[in-house]
Amino acid sequence: MVRTRDDLPAIGTARRHPATGAIVCWAVGAVVGVYDYPERGYRAAVLPETLSEQASLDTLPGAVLTLRHAEQDISPDTYQEVTQGAVFAGHYDERERGIVFPVAINGADALAAIRAGARHLSMGYLHDPPREEPGELDGKAYDVVQTGRRYFEVALLPADQTPRGGPRCRLLIDRTVDALPPTQPAETPGGATVTPEEMQAKITALEAKLAESEAKIVAMSAENADMQKKMDAGEISAAGPEIEAVAADMGVAKGADAAATLDALTTAIKATVKGKDALPMIRALAERAKARDAKPARATFETKPEPVKTGDATSPNTIIDAGADLVKGRM
Repeated sequence: MVRTRDDLPAIGTARRHPATGAIVCWAVGAVVGVYDYPERGYRAAVLPETLSEQASLDTLPGAVLTLRHAEQDISPDTYQEVTQGAVFAGHYDERERGIVFPVAINGADALAAIRAGARHLSMGYLHDPPREEPGELDGKAYDVVQTGRRYFEVALLPADQTPRGGPRCRLLIDRTVDALPPTQPAETPGGATVTPEEMQAKITALEAKLAESEAKIVAMSAENADMQKKMDAGEISAAGPEIEAVAADMGVAKGADAAATLDALTTAIKATVKGKDALPMIRALAERAKARDAKPARATFETKPEPVKTGDATSPNTIIDAGADLVKGRM
C-alpha cells in the first residue's frame, strides 16, 4: 500500500506528489534575448528558431535538475550526488518567448531553497560554434548568433541570484502540469510539432496556392473556348460560298457573314424537318453513302485520301443540300 504524504509543508499553491512529496510544476528554462558572455568577449543572440529547434528540445528529457550549477561533470557516477529532480519533454511557448517544460523537484536541498524563495533557473547546455552575424534584437546589439543547443542541466539558483537569461527564466510554481499552456504544439502525423500560429500560416499559404491554381484553370478554359470558336469560325468561313448558294436556293436571306447565314439556314431546316419528315433526307444520305463506298480505292500508304466533295454523304454540305431538297419538295 502506498502511503500518501500529507505531512509536507505547503509551498504556495504548488502541486505536491502524493507519495514522494515532490513539487511538480512548469518551468521556463531559456528565453529569447541577447545573452552577455564577458568571459568569451561577445554578446550572443538567442533567437526563437534556436529555442524552437526540435533536435534541441529533444535533449530536455533526461537532463537533470540541480541546485546551483554542478561543479563536476554530470555522469552516472555523479548523478545521485548532484540531482535534485527530473526534467521532462518541453516545447517553445510563444507567450513566454521561451522553452517551457515540466519538472519534478524532490531533493531536500532544492525544496528548502524553494521555501526560502528560490525561483530562478539557469540551463546548462552545449552548443554549436556561434555564427558571426552582428545585429540587434529587442533594442540590444549582439555579435554572434547561438545555435545547436543540447541541454544536460537545469539549475535552480538561490533566491539572491539572477540567471544570464534574466528573471523570466523561472519556476512556474502555481501552474500545475495538468493545465498546459495554450500554445502547446500539436502533434503532426510525421511526428514533428507545430504551433497553432505556424499551422495557420501553412493553411493560409495552401489556400493562396489553391486560389492561384483555380485562376489558372479558369484562364486556360477561357483560352480553350476562344481557340475553339476561332477554329469553328474558320471552318464556317471556308464553306461560305456553299452556305450562301443553298440559302439562295431555299429562299433564306443572306446574313452579315457566313456564320449568320448558316444560323438562318439551320433555323429554316429545323422548322421544316420534324419527326418522320426527316426520313427522306436520311434515305438520300444512305444512298449517296452506298454510291461512294462502291468506288474502288487502293489500300496503300502512297494513295492520297480522296478529298471530300460537295454532295458526298460525309460532307457537312450534303446535309445542307438534303435539307434544301426536303424544304423545296425535291425528295
